[in-house]
Amino acid sequence: MSNQYFIGVDIGGTNVDALLVDEALANEIFMTAPIRPGDGTRPIEVIISLIEQLLAKGGINDWSSIKAIGVGVPGLVDAETGVVELAVNLDEKSMNLGDILQTHFGCPAFIENDANAVALGAMQFLVDASIKNLAFFTIGTGVGSGLVLNGKIFHGSKNMAGEVGHMFIKESDVRCQCGANGCLETFVAGPAIGRMAREATQNGTATSLSKHTHLDAAAVFTEADAGDAVAIDIVKEVSLVLARSLQGMIMSFDLEKIIIGGGISRAGDSLLNPILAEWKKMRADSVMAESMLQPDKLMMCPPDFRAGAWGAVAVALAQSVQQNEPMVLAQPS
Repeated sequence: MSNQYFIGVDIGGTNVDALLVDEALANEIFMTAPIRPGDGTRPIEVIISLIEQLLAKGGINDWSSIKAIGVGVPGLVDAETGVVELAVNLDEKSMNLGDILQTHFGCPAFIENDANAVALGAMQFLVDASIKNLAFFTIGTGVGSGLVLNGKIFHGSKNMAGEVGHMFIKESDVRCQCGANGCLETFVAGPAIGRMAREATQNGTATSLSKHTHLDAAAVFTEADAGDAVAIDIVKEVSLVLARSLQGMIMSFDLEKIIIGGGISRAGDSLLNPILAEWKKMRADSVMAESMLQPDKLMMCPPDFRAGAWGAVAVALAQSVQQNEPMVLAQPS
């Protein structure tokens, strides 16, 4: 390995992941640990310990060789100060995570909202180098996105850019976690798909979904692929809402690429193809859509790509470049 290293840390609700790479983005070492081990250890202590273990595993005793640490964390993040507000995954209302890590490890530590970090990592490691305007659209328990415009993370005026899960879609009786009704999240997130499946089995309609004791999004896509009409209808409805929402993002920001990640992205082509079919209908009706909604603008995140950890590495890399330190960014080996 080279003499300089970057560390990326992805702080999730269940686990914290850490990735160590050298300047060539090679010789990667990955480790993960429960964010709450159940022995009273605080999440911040888990994070520090995991980074120390990562360095030890890499045989790095001289911490001065750490070029930078990048961190992706849910919450309201001030990237300039490293302060995380509403730091639910850290069990804190507010924490200056940047200062804590910088003081402990003696190197720059850069903190970013996890969705933004993933979007930056996607630009750096998943797409052609010419693409500088993209969104990483995460669909799991909730829905969110990170935006990269002109090669830089777009934070918005209150560091709240990308909260697409709470865009109003249409009238609904289902209340979102944010307290409103009609949010995108209540139509396409994992729990929403599971809810639609349960409702379908409860109304007496014949469907192979009834054989599942646990009705979730995975069950819906499995049965849709097997030809179940009810499951196919649910996938069509989800895909229609997503197709329109993604079209709105492209029209709003003139994006070159949207990448879908999160647990729902594991459906792969079973979700991608119905969305593209809706886009095809839109292109047939509109010259503008014909120009803007080309199929190559949309892709699924590869299932083996550690989006959170590589996103955090991208944050460390980008901040190093921003500080006018000469560096040529490579692709991970």
